[in-house]
Amino acid sequence: MGRLIHNCRLCTKSYQEYASEFREKPILIFLSIEAVLIREDSSSINAQIRGTWERLFTEKKDLGEEPTLKDWHIAAAYHFSSDALMHLYTLISKLEASKRRFHIVLSSNWRHDGTLNEICNQVLPQHLFAEYIIGKLPPSTYEYWAPEIQAGERYDIEHPFSYMAKIEFWLREHFLEDADFIVLKSRHTMPFDHHYAERFIKIDSSLLSKKHIDEAFRVLCLQV
Repeated sequence: MGRLIHNCRLCTKSYQEYASEFREKPILIFLSIEAVLIREDSSSINAQIRGTWERLFTEKKDLGEEPTLKDWHIAAAYHFSSDALMHLYTLISKLEASKRRFHIVLSSNWRHDGTLNEICNQVLPQHLFAEYIIGKLPPSTYEYWAPEIQAGERYDIEHPFSYMAKIEFWLREHFLEDADFIVLKSRHTMPFDHHYAERFIKIDSSLLSKKHIDEAFRVLCLQV
């Protein structure tokens, strides 16, 4: 697990000592950003993001540069759906009230924007849910732009193109195969025939909504 230490707070000694006090495995939320908190295929949203990028990165704009993917995501983070965020915080509040330990694992392409600390502090600093992010799914070898791949790390993922294989790898690496978890992700990229299929909360074009949170409550056996 040492190879994951720079991108996983579960792998730090202080957390391991803290977690050793708990017998119950944590609840995990594998969170995708795109199609859950923001519509990245919306021309109107993209125009707003572009305007925000130009304000945040004036020097790059004046030099005629185009935004990097990380810069774009920094700007896009200001345009998350307020309704989707409200529903995410409803889930977080319910989990906090249950007194059960829980964490968020970043599972979208946004996880390639840097180390975990860089993502939380540079890309998502204005969002309180970033405080609960303790890790991110590993990249596949073909995702050469990911910081881990750039650093020469490789991960033995049986099916590197499989989203679920990456989740299973992450769970296995952290000895959390029996942990309770849900996956918040676009329904268009869901593995419907997988044995974990019921844990996938299928987000449609409306982004994260009350019906999705109610389904998450059901899967996690939380009282609505």
